[in-house]
Amino acid sequence: PKEDEEHMPPSEKKQLTSTEIQLIEEWIRSGASDTLKLHHLKSDAPLVALVKTFTQPDARLSWSKLPKVDNNIIDTLSSDYLTIKRLASDTDALSLNMYNPPEYSSDMITILTPIAQNVITMDFSGLPISGKELVFIGNCTNLEKLEIDRTLVNDSTLLHLKTLNKLKVLKIFETNITDASIETLNGLQNLEKLFIKDTKITDKGISKLQEAKPSIKILHGIDEEIVNYFVK
Repeated sequence: PKEDEEHMPPSEKKQLTSTEIQLIEEWIRSGASDTLKLHHLKSDAPLVALVKTFTQPDARLSWSKLPKVDNNIIDTLSSDYLTIKRLASDTDALSLNMYNPPEYSSDMITILTPIAQNVITMDFSGLPISGKELVFIGNCTNLEKLEIDRTLVNDSTLLHLKTLNKLKVLKIFETNITDASIETLNGLQNLEKLFIKDTKITDKGISKLQEAKPSIKILHGIDEEIVNYFVK
């Protein structure tokens, strides 16, 4: 207790936050091991969530370093089939959401190159995207959430995503990717959730990826309601 003379830290020092106290409590509850590693724990363990609050930088802090984007550029690039929004009114972090137009061409996406570094979330689901579009996506190096399900993406075009070191969520179900893409997926350092239902990735491939990345949550056999839910 704070009033106890043996209370730590000393009263004149900065006190622990409630989150820091919870972290210590959960560590003790797990056995207080000095060799425990994060990947030893189940992904839904309370201790994992607490640790991540310290290891993940505040989003707004990282977004403050993005290039400036004028509203007139956003207005010029937007269309009836492409929605470009700021993730907050005072930020240059952007979200892209494109709907399938009557006549589609890769230029409709590659023209977005001037704002590539500002894109944080992207939804190109259901579009006939392939090589050129994947090159553009690979240049969106600040991308954190990507939906490219029901597209023409395959093992060779998926290689363009190797540069997405900040990607946390990837929805790529109902595509032709196979076990040959496991190495590419494994290379996405910060990937937390992967939706791969109805792809050609085998159970053996899933096991290999899970072994290499124990903390990742792989969803490959879930109902349609969950599949269509994009993590907020």
